[in-house]
Amino acid sequence: MSEQNTSQPNEKKFTCKLGNREARCGAPGCICVQYGPNEDECNCRCIRDVYRTIPNTSKEVTNVNEFIDKVKQNIDIAIFTINMAEMKLSEAEDFLKMFVPEIRIPESLQSKSVSLQIEKKTLKEIVSNLGLEISGTNT
Repeated sequence: MSEQNTSQPNEKKFTCKLGNREARCGAPGCICVQYGPNEDECNCRCIRDVYRTIPNTSKEVTNVNEFIDKVKQNIDIAIFTINMAEMKLSEAEDFLKMFVPEIRIPESLQSKSVSLQIEKKTLKEIVSNLGLEISGTNT
């Protein structure tokens, strides 16, 4: 009997769905982004693939870079669905900085932990809900 799922049996699964796309991933979670008003213009990824420090292939690097670039190009109108494991707010900030480098944590929230379970929110809404700030704006 072959096993296609290489994750640990007790590993929590994270599901993200947006439009007609879906991702089911192990820790640390998943992200879906709708790039504009058209529900068909979206992409879902496992966060471990987006956030990997050592990609498996150059094609993977290209795909991830295209995903990040497309999000950045549409950042003001993009809709996010994110399902992530609990982590320090600084780790969530670090992840979100891939899309908006100006995000920062106020001093008072440095030690806070968060579990991101966000459905259909803009990045500004996510930043505001987390208590983060975008430097240069009045978010």
